[in-house]
Amino acid sequence: MPVDRKLLVPVHDKERLQALARYRIAGSAPEKLFDDLAQLTAKLFGAPMAFVSLVTEDTVWFKASYGAAGAEQVPRENSMCSVVVLRTAPVVAEDVVQNPSPLVNPDVATDLNMQFYAGVPLKDAGGQVLGSLCIVDQRPRTFSEQELLLLSRLAEVVMRAIELRLASLQAGETPNAQLQLAYDALYYSLDRITDLGRTSQSSSNLPARDTEHVYRVASEIVDYVNRFVGGTLQLV
Repeated sequence: MPVDRKLLVPVHDKERLQALARYRIAGSAPEKLFDDLAQLTAKLFGAPMAFVSLVTEDTVWFKASYGAAGAEQVPRENSMCSVVVLRTAPVVAEDVVQNPSPLVNPDVATDLNMQFYAGVPLKDAGGQVLGSLCIVDQRPRTFSEQELLLLSRLAEVVMRAIELRLASLQAGETPNAQLQLAYDALYYSLDRITDLGRTSQSSSNLPARDTEHVYRVASEIVDYVNRFVGGTLQLV
């Protein structure tokens, strides 16, 4: 059954698109930092796919994807990330086949063999949702409050990376030691979380207390980098 794209467009979409345009990122070339963030997110949650999406007027454009080679963009009505933008809140579908969203083209789940989706908003300082950080699985699964909280915090890291990228573009060729320190802190934190991700790749086989430990430590690292990079950006 065809879906109506208009149902996915929030009333404030004009202002949201203006906010997205200010970051000068939609349609830009792939960048290692965002690719690393997508890969890290997938590994940490033991998911085969992860995406950093930006929702433009007509399409959902992927700044980074992991596990979906060649994925660049899809029509807005073909992505659950559009529902995240509409609701300005996390969207979790633990069994997409049994409980499909009426707002999204059902063929998408079939094409990707998508049976699970969890996406959280990428929100700027003004509360506008630029897109989503999401994971996709090819089997139904449950998603705990702890996992949702960690995914939300990782989305904050992605948003910090977007802000840091814009600050670097505005600085141009002028060397900026503070921006470099922020990048260094971001990469150092990603390396530490990556080490945790290697542990959690088989998290389904880990005792619950060990999985909780992985997520707790990852959350602490994410909180650190969010504070550090956020503080640095205020000084630039």
